[in-house]
Formats: sequence, C-alpha cells, structure tokens
Amino acid sequence: MRPAIQRIVTPNPSPRVLAAAVVGIAALLLCYGGVLASLVTVWSTNYLYSYGFAVPFVAAYVAWTTARRHPVTLGSPDYMLGVPVILVGIALLVGGRLGGLLSIEQASFVVTLTGVVLIVAGRDAVRIHWFTLAYLLLMVPIWSYPIDRLQEPSRLLSARIAASMLHLAGIPALLQNTDIVLSSRTLAVLRECSGVNQLIALTAMVVPAAYVWLDSTARRIALIVFSVVVSYLGNGMRIALVGWLALKGLGDGNPNSSYHLLEGLGVSSLGYLLIGAFFSVLSRPSRETDGGDARPAAVSASVRRRLAIDAALICTLLLGGAIRLSATQSEVKLSNGLATLDTRVGDWTLDVLSPIAAVPLPALDDALVGGYPTADGERRFAAADEELVRSYRNLSQSHVQLYVGYYNRQSQGKELSGEASDALRLAASPLTLHTGSERYNVSEVVREGAGGSRGVIFWYVINGRIVPDIYRAKGYTIVDAVTRHRTNGAVVMIAWSSDPGTSPDSAKSGAVAFAEALIPVLGRHLPS
Repeated sequence: MRPAIQRIVTPNPSPRVLAAAVVGIAALLLCYGGVLASLVTVWSTNYLYSYGFAVPFVAAYVAWTTARRHPVTLGSPDYMLGVPVILVGIALLVGGRLGGLLSIEQASFVVTLTGVVLIVAGRDAVRIHWFTLAYLLLMVPIWSYPIDRLQEPSRLLSARIAASMLHLAGIPALLQNTDIVLSSRTLAVLRECSGVNQLIALTAMVVPAAYVWLDSTARRIALIVFSVVVSYLGNGMRIALVGWLALKGLGDGNPNSSYHLLEGLGVSSLGYLLIGAFFSVLSRPSRETDGGDARPAAVSASVRRRLAIDAALICTLLLGGAIRLSATQSEVKLSNGLATLDTRVGDWTLDVLSPIAAVPLPALDDALVGGYPTADGERRFAAADEELVRSYRNLSQSHVQLYVGYYNRQSQGKELSGEASDALRLAASPLTLHTGSERYNVSEVVREGAGGSRGVIFWYVINGRIVPDIYRAKGYTIVDAVTRHRTNGAVVMIAWSSDPGTSPDSAKSGAVAFAEALIPVLGRHLPS
C-alpha cells in the first residue's frame, strides 16, 4: 500500500507578499514580452520546435501537481542567490540583444524566472520545482548542436531498420549508406527523415509524464528508453512503408505529398498507442515505494522581505526590458560599395558573357546542400544590405561564380544566420586556404552526380576575421557588439562545377586558387 500523502498547513501569505509577487511577475512579463513573442514565432515557423506550444501548458500542469504534493510558503525570499541569478539573466538578455543572438535572449527568460522564484518563494521552491524550470528550456531553440550530432547516426539507423523491414516483407532492398535501392526506385533517407525531430517532440511529452505519474526512477527510465526504441522503430517502419506503397503504386514517394503525411501519421499513431499501453502498465502502484511523494517539503526559516531590494529588482527588470528595446548597433556601411570590387582577381578576370549556371548563386538549391525539399527548392541569405554576384574566368577558361552578401547591422530577420547558413553548416566540410604565409580555415560543400560535380567554397568575414562557420561568426559578432557597438558582417561564397565524365579536381583547384587570390582583395573592401 502506498502511504498517505501528508499535508502541510501553510500560512496564507500577507497582502504585501502577494502584491510583491504580482508586481514582480508583471515586471518579468513586461521585460520579456518581446522575447516571448519571438518564441511563438519560432514555434510557428520552425517544425523542429513546433512542440514548443505545448511546453508552457505541460510545465504549468507539472508545477501545479508538484505544488499540491509539496506546498511551500510565499514570503521567504532568498536574496543571496536570487539577486545574482536575476542579474545574470538580465545580462544575458541585454548581451543577446546586442550580439543579435535571439536564442540567448530566449534562454535568459528561464534564468530570470528562476531568480524571480527565488525572490518570491525562496530556495525550497526552486528545489521542489527544479524539473518544471529545467523543462522550460525545451521550448527554447538552443538544441541545434546536439540535434545535429544525432542526425547522421539516426539517419543511418533508420535506413538500416527500414531495409530490414523490407527484407522481412519479402521485398529486395539494397542499402547503400543512407539510400535504399528498390527494384524500380531509390529511397533517399534525408537528414529530416532521420527521426530525430519526432524523437525530440516525443521526449518533450514523455519525460514530464514519467516525472509526474511514475513512482520510481527505474520505471521512469524504462518508459523513456521504451519510447526511444519505439520512435526509431516507427521511423524505420514509416520509411519502409513509403517504399512498399510506392512499389505497389499506392504512393509516389514524394516527401511533400499528402500520401507521405498520412503514412507518417498512421505509423506515429501506432507508436503512441504502444507507448501509452506500456505507460499504463508502469503506472500501476508498486508494492514498494521510495516514499518520495509522502515526505513533506522542508520549509525554510522565515526571512523578512526587504521592500527596498524588491523594488530595486523590479526596476532592474523594467530597465533590462527598456535596454533591450532601445539597444541598437551602429550601422557600418562600406566606404565603397561592393560594385567597386576589382574586376581582376589574381589570374581571374570578370566575365560578363558566360555566367556559371550549375550553382545559381546566391540561391542554394536543395540538392546542393542535401536538404529536405523546400517550397521554393532553395535557400538564401535574407535581407543583406549589399550583394554582389559575379562570374570570373582565367586563361584556361575555367569559370567560378562569386557571391558576397554584406550586412551593415544584423538584427532579427536580417542576419547571417538563417536557413542558408544552417543548410551550409550541415553539409560542409573543412578546407584550408593559403595566402602567402597566412593560413585560413574555411568550409566547402561538394556534390557529385550524373550531371557532373559542383561545389561551393564559403566563409564569413566579421570585421577582418575570416571564420568557417556560423557559430564562430556569431561569437565574434557578440564580442564586437559589446566592445565596439557593431554587428556588421559578410558571407562569401564561390561556386564551381565540372562537366560530366571529367574529374572535378581541376575545377575545384581553380576555385581554391580564386579564393586564395580573393581574400586580400576583399580585405581592402570590407571593414576590419
């Protein structure tokens, strides 16, 4: 028998304490109104974080359930820990705004909220509601790096599971890396088909359910592990189903078609039913319980509220919000526009008659970056203040195409980061350029196909610094925002291609030589 939960009779908070709590929460919402609106925008536009709409409601339910089990007394503030936490949160808010890092601004909300809880209800409340506060981080788009690390192994695993299921169904299938070759078509398991997106969304729902309703750590771990296994098996089954239906003439294999969506919905529904059944078994009361729910919460010794500190913190929150709204960076315009870039770069000369067509910069087509099909079939760097697209050729008649996009000042919706930079980052490999005694680390994307090979060499320029990826570009942008009050930057892309049946080495070597000659030329045109 599970022991009865002991209830604690807590004194009602005084009107002064309630007023301080209400004013503090109101100040928090005023400070973070714009940030919370930006989170809604992310959930609406980024399919990876679409589950974010459910996170606040799930967190509220978990907090309500936990509060019923472990009541705490308002009015026992922890100033020693709460004040520094709030100040750190506001610093992250302002720093993220100055550096154009919206995700840092969004993450700072959870930090500041933790500080407000410390001030309103004390350290015991944070200790009791730690899961709710940590869970809120799932709604913030800061998980790109771990998700990226999971994508490729998950993609390979899903392809293997799908091929095995096709074999069990008696359908010949040859697995070639992440491609499944069938008798009449080939299934390409793209990164977006890896199952990681579904896994993250499923985890966001399963973890709080396990925390609230299961009464032991072993059962919680069992449910999470079972859900991960079902998620991967379900994704492999979905891919196998796409291939089987396509062979039977019942589906077209198009990832954007209604058939594909219905296939995914059916398999996902089956997975949720299995997880629900397993959860039902695990949620039965155990003979032995760790008594976690039976123990009353410890109540901190009463600490007298200091209205002067409360008022100062509320003013700090409001000031942080005001700084965020008013924080703008200086515009750093080019002294000479990009149109004045040299028409001769090393051995290469501007070619106005034969522009390269294999990689139509500045667009990055889906096939080049190996991305999931988009509505337009391409990705671009958005809202650059100045853009330059040119073709150059050398004496051997090799051609390259150059794109330079420059931002006088970066802000939300007008920045180097975005769909184009994400697509390049996911598909890129490192490349080293040599200019005299200097070595520069940049990136490249290479694609080989029946129509020949093609590729793009690219890098970012942040006030004279050449960096190969968007993460380091954002890091230097933050440094410059804080120390120099500027967030200007540029992206440089050089496209090349080779004819069918010819080695791509010559075309790629030419593009590398052009890039090495271009670096000092750009250094005279872009600010440092």
